[in-house]
Amino acid sequence: MAAKRSGVTPYRGLASLASVSEIAASRADAARERVASLTLLLMAAHDSGRPLTQDEIVDRLEVDDPASGRRVAAYQGSDIAIRQKFERDKAQIRDNGLRLSSLQGEDQLYRYSIDPAETFAPAVEFTDDERRVVALALRFCGFGREGALALFDGGAPTPGGLQYSAFYTPVVRAIERQAPVSFDYVSRAKVRRREVEPLVIRVIEGVSYLVARERDESGWRVKGYRFSRMHSMPAVGEGHIAASADERALARVWQPGFSKGEKPVDVVVSTTSEFAQIVTRLHPGAEVVTTKKGRVEIGLVFDDHYQALRFVLEGGERLRLIAPSTLVKALREWLKSVNTMDAPDGADLRFPPTTKRSSLGQTLAMLSAIHNSPEGLRISDLAERFDMSPALVRDLMGRLATFEIADSGAGFVYPARVIKECEDWDHEETDDSTYRVTYEPGDAEAPTLTWAHLFELNVALREATGLVRDPALYSAMAKIEEIAGEFVEVTDPHLDNLAELVAHAITDNQALKITYLSPHGTEFTQRTVEPRALQSLNGRILFRAYCQLREGWRTFRLDRVGDVLAVSPALGGRPEDSEREWLSSTSDDGVEVTVVADVQRRYLFESLPHAEVLPLEEGRVAVRFRVLDPSFLDRLMVMAGPGARVVSSTHSAAGRELAERWRAQI
Repeated sequence: MAAKRSGVTPYRGLASLASVSEIAASRADAARERVASLTLLLMAAHDSGRPLTQDEIVDRLEVDDPASGRRVAAYQGSDIAIRQKFERDKAQIRDNGLRLSSLQGEDQLYRYSIDPAETFAPAVEFTDDERRVVALALRFCGFGREGALALFDGGAPTPGGLQYSAFYTPVVRAIERQAPVSFDYVSRAKVRRREVEPLVIRVIEGVSYLVARERDESGWRVKGYRFSRMHSMPAVGEGHIAASADERALARVWQPGFSKGEKPVDVVVSTTSEFAQIVTRLHPGAEVVTTKKGRVEIGLVFDDHYQALRFVLEGGERLRLIAPSTLVKALREWLKSVNTMDAPDGADLRFPPTTKRSSLGQTLAMLSAIHNSPEGLRISDLAERFDMSPALVRDLMGRLATFEIADSGAGFVYPARVIKECEDWDHEETDDSTYRVTYEPGDAEAPTLTWAHLFELNVALREATGLVRDPALYSAMAKIEEIAGEFVEVTDPHLDNLAELVAHAITDNQALKITYLSPHGTEFTQRTVEPRALQSLNGRILFRAYCQLREGWRTFRLDRVGDVLAVSPALGGRPEDSEREWLSSTSDDGVEVTVVADVQRRYLFESLPHAEVLPLEEGRVAVRFRVLDPSFLDRLMVMAGPGARVVSSTHSAAGRELAERWRAQI
């Protein structure tokens, strides 16, 4: 296998383009290369201590010409056209979380550079065992095509369980530096500038919140900000935050939808012995008493009235609320008001088109994946990991692999540090070539993980501690924590060792005999299942398995498993699972529904997979999503109570019948 590092490579892949659409696509690819090359150039400029003016950038930066295959100036045309193109490229760089510095010199000219430390975390060296558990943890959390899983050898990408956001990079960096941060934020249908002191990122039911200290008219307060509502790239400020120990402690227990009350709420419920088993697993501190009638009474303590009410609503018909009487009264009123909120007509709502992730972020992630693969990655590997065509991978990486900066005095050298190894250079356009990282003597090792990737690793490894007991997991966590500190807090599902048992069954090709509580049932049924995949979604842990009872593939929630009664070898020979992306199958199937939710209940809907969100007046939002099972929507509307209304013609009465049935049993 031969390697090629520098020099002009004929651009065979685009030389024979015929259609207008293909030519347009090639120009878009050239623009992608220009922005990626500009980013590398500005990072090299920072490392050399010589920021560059716009004229210097225009003189130095070259790209491949799609028509001729020759190297040409990246910026061409009139002065106005060059300036407009340069401004668009700078905006795209900043939109990916990279901090582009512009300093005005004594000659009144602005000089530009990018500090790699503002984008990339210090390099983390993982052992082979650590890389294995990192890939497992990332797959479990769902950091797939748009996240850190694609940087490691974890197989094909998977749909995400935790929302991806380019905003993680500057926010994590600000927390690590203990510096203030500012951003535009959508609140009450208005975009307002927020200047806050970031304390911690809380991941609650698969949704990420920045919990920060902000000053208002009453003084300093600890508040939560949903990443999906940020309207601009956060900017890291100067100075040092001054939060107290009490404020930092409060930030680590902050929850959406409530404020910690002065007095705890004592709750007593009655249920079956089967459901009591589920409740006590999720609430280890609960007190349990078995009554003469065979029912089980459970006593629990909640920090807030709404959290207590939410617990009862989640239990539904399987729970009977006994005390306190104030909560019983509140529950009656809540159920009476399900799906009755005043809301605009659904036909009048206009949702904006869905935006796609910037190509620059995907390009830099692809370079990072090569840096994180000691043996290199083939074109087919990169295409699968990043959901791209092999032709696009070949074209883009072929350009970057030959990218050099011609500057004899500044000492700029090959910032991409990638070589191409091809088995058949005569047929390079079809060869499944390998790209790998290489260093020359004296080169400094380039950092490979962005601060956002480091955040994702932190979350994934913490959640995976309930999935697998492996020394490599804890050593990998220690390496992450040494760099990042404790900037993230992840909710703990309290599921004992069930996740670990399912994970072992997947690895060892085993079948599990379990007791399982269906979504509407009050008693356990016995199932024999053959698990094949395990992932988290919106704070729930789910696994995909072949169910011998139903004779087909089914998705199971781990928190509805009672006991594992037996373990045996899987029978094998099962039909292929038709649901390739079983975790997010609602994105293409089911009935489309639109719900309007108020400021207190919007979090129940915003976190739904592939949901589209439209801000409305007074903090309300319209959320459009697909529903496969109408009973799911019924329960969701009951959870929202008086704070939401279905405004689409389909399922307009969702939740009302169920709420009345529950209300009659109180």
